Amino acid sequence: MQHTHILIIGAGMAGTRFAMQYAKSRLGVDSQGEQSRDEFAITLINSEPYAGYNRIMLSPVLAGEKRFAEIYLFSQEEYANHNITVKTGCTVSDINLAAHQVITDSGETISYDKLVFATGSTPFILPLPNHSAKGVMGFRTKADVDAMLDIATTNHNGKKSPKCLVIGGGLLGLEAANALVQQGAKVTVVHGAGYLLNRQLDKTAADLLQTYFENKGIEFVLNANSQAICVDEDNQVTGLTYTDNVDTSIPAKTIDTDCIIMTVGVRPNIALAQQVGITCERGILVDNQMRTHTPDVYAIGECVQFDNQLFGLVAPVYEQANILLHTLNEQPGSTSPVFSIQPTATKLKVSGVALFSAGDIDVSHDCEQLIYQDPSHSIYQKITVKDNRILSAVLYGDVQEGSWFFEMIQNQQDISAIKDKLLFGKAFCEELLAG
Repeated sequence: MQHTHILIIGAGMAGTRFAMQYAKSRLGVDSQGEQSRDEFAITLINSEPYAGYNRIMLSPVLAGEKRFAEIYLFSQEEYANHNITVKTGCTVSDINLAAHQVITDSGETISYDKLVFATGSTPFILPLPNHSAKGVMGFRTKADVDAMLDIATTNHNGKKSPKCLVIGGGLLGLEAANALVQQGAKVTVVHGAGYLLNRQLDKTAADLLQTYFENKGIEFVLNANSQAICVDEDNQVTGLTYTDNVDTSIPAKTIDTDCIIMTVGVRPNIALAQQVGITCERGILVDNQMRTHTPDVYAIGECVQFDNQLFGLVAPVYEQANILLHTLNEQPGSTSPVFSIQPTATKLKVSGVALFSAGDIDVSHDCEQLIYQDPSHSIYQKITVKDNRILSAVLYGDVQEGSWFFEMIQNQQDISAIKDKLLFGKAFCEELLAG
């Protein structure tokens, strides 16, 4: 193989995973190792002052359950052993696509053979009045965690328990709220919908989840339309004003707080790609082999748009890294796998919560719903079926059959022979079929 320099902008989970996969594939070409080592090089450029880490584990770091050092994806030794150079605290300011060169903020010029955008996404900050005030933040990076910990573990004006307000009752918002409560903060979650996790759960499961968190001391304000951030003379957050988006006759109310964490979604980080003329819409446009419209330029992860969709979960992002690996290693005459959009599953990463959701939970027309409830043990299971195929599964309290339901959703398996016994579980149904 000829010498190839892969330059990856972004050392998050997508970029770092691809870098290590590619390095291992090249090092495995030659049994002697050293000859292959001379035939490629990888450079990871990261704007954060850290090598790649597992963002999913920032919640346990915030809660004090893990140290940040424990969530690095790879060690410095592993990068060195795989011909990977990691440049941290470094930002690409420009790209000369014709010359195959990137220019960093320090003025360094780095040549490449293949360029990969893995620039991820940035938290969306609601454009409320005073949204740039001190104490307003997202929940995306170690810097965000450090800022939240500084507030949550520090007395404010003699108060032993600082007040934190989370806007957004989705997965990330609930993880942040739970972690901050564990750090001793008083937490209120403000959510625009009528129940939590409204994109993953139905109201019955969401009510169980809300009760669980309320028992931990978290307060909730639902159907809330955030109006303005209140600040003091130093431009420090002091509160949030909101209105009721169902009953508009209710006067606006204000919740006092020392900080506001916005978890209302992310936006693909495509500013650099747009600046240099890479074709973008909401994200960087790619085909099913992760190629952009520009030769020798590729994109993976949360900065990507494929088939009019964006991607925020780990499974499709890792699959994109795998597809790009095959694309760049493709030999003449061979056929590489292609990326396609698959059903995804959600599992809440909060200690004590057993929660699983998969498929299209909004579909209800001409569907059957198989429901099991055990209120005394806070167990709820709902399977939505159409034409003897599972469309979605919502499980709370007992999720051990989640992977089985998800497999049937993915395969669109005909369940007519076991539909009436489906909620008894996989082992029972397999025994039934075998008999």
